[in-house]
Amino acid sequence: MDKWLANNTVAKGVALAVAFMLWFILHTDFGGRTAEAPPVYGERWLYDVPVRVLHDDGAEAEAKPERVKVRLFGTAQAMEAVRAADVVAVADVRGRSTGRHAVSLLVAGLPPGVVGTSDPRTVQVNVVRQGEARLPVAVRLGRPEAPEAWKALPPDARVTVTPSEVRLSGPESAVRAAKGAYALLPPERWPEAEAQGRLGGVEAPLVAVDAEGRPLSLRLEPAAVRLDVVLGTVTAVLPVELQLTGAPADGYQVLAVRVTPATVRVKGSPEVLAKLKTVPAGPLSIAGARADVVAKVPLHLPPGVASADGSQVEAAVGIGPREGEATFTVPLKAPAPPGHTVVVQGDVQSVEIVVRGDPSAVQAIRPEALRAILPTAGLSAGSYTLAPAIDLPPGVTLVRMTPPAVDVEIRPAPEAAEPAVPASGEGSDGSRRP
Repeated sequence: MDKWLANNTVAKGVALAVAFMLWFILHTDFGGRTAEAPPVYGERWLYDVPVRVLHDDGAEAEAKPERVKVRLFGTAQAMEAVRAADVVAVADVRGRSTGRHAVSLLVAGLPPGVVGTSDPRTVQVNVVRQGEARLPVAVRLGRPEAPEAWKALPPDARVTVTPSEVRLSGPESAVRAAKGAYALLPPERWPEAEAQGRLGGVEAPLVAVDAEGRPLSLRLEPAAVRLDVVLGTVTAVLPVELQLTGAPADGYQVLAVRVTPATVRVKGSPEVLAKLKTVPAGPLSIAGARADVVAKVPLHLPPGVASADGSQVEAAVGIGPREGEATFTVPLKAPAPPGHTVVVQGDVQSVEIVVRGDPSAVQAIRPEALRAILPTAGLSAGSYTLAPAIDLPPGVTLVRMTPPAVDVEIRPAPEAAEPAVPASGEGSDGSRRP
């Protein structure tokens, strides 16, 4: 028997007979009926099928491309049940680490009897695992858009932050890199704090930063906090008061005093600065001076007060010959133009003048020789406001005149009356003539 089966020709014949019997059984109904006709298969393409990414909770994932083509294959009856809106290409990245992954797509949403394949078969999926942390809030002076200009508040600033902690959330790598959260106090509010010693109720935006102080793109809850600032010192701008000692040489006097800068910024406790009205500087000696004196002089500040503009100022004292000064009452003269009269309004008869100049020249003035002359010459009839002219000796200048001008009216002079002619028979004395 074994030899018979080992014969190649016999084996082929047996295999053919078995195949025919199987075909006969499958296609013959022993009750006298034939089997049903085989099903008809078809093919269909769907375009713009969305890619759905399955990822772990706390992670985010994005597929590229976001939409693909899908080729469907199945029986004609099953194909009719396909709803394009239900078909999706699924990329499963659950359990995958952060980073980019090539992921095979599985077509889902198909009825029984239909299978599908996507084009392309794989997509690139970027997995970003999310994290969160809580950090205390520190305060910086600056604006969110200018991190290079952020700076810390002075050591004596006591700041209350409400709330004092912030919750950070976002990509796990960025959360791990976060080393601090800054509340940014607007710089334009700081002068108010320095002047008043306190600043309350400021809404300050929050920024998360890394170890180098660089901003990070993270979600912060809350996005802003309330700041209340109390300073141990305040700032004030005070004038400098120069202290002089001594007197110039005989015949000389102080003409001007200048201090540069004229004001300085000082810092100190609110109680001390409230009593400080000026900043003393000097002393500067002008004893025996015949010319200008210029020198650097120190500022003198009480304990606990410091100058933000340096410890010295430059003082300049102008020295010049002493000038004499005197006051005179001068009669007012109003010469009338030919054929006119001058009427001074207000019955002003004199003016008071203050003169200054070389002491000997001032002392040599004879009051009775002074005249205040109204410049009426050459004027026609009318009303005028005129300033009197005063002739002063050399070396003497007019400092002030009261009043500086007077109102006058120039009128034509009345014609002279002709003598009356005596009537006939009467004498000049009124007696009758023969």
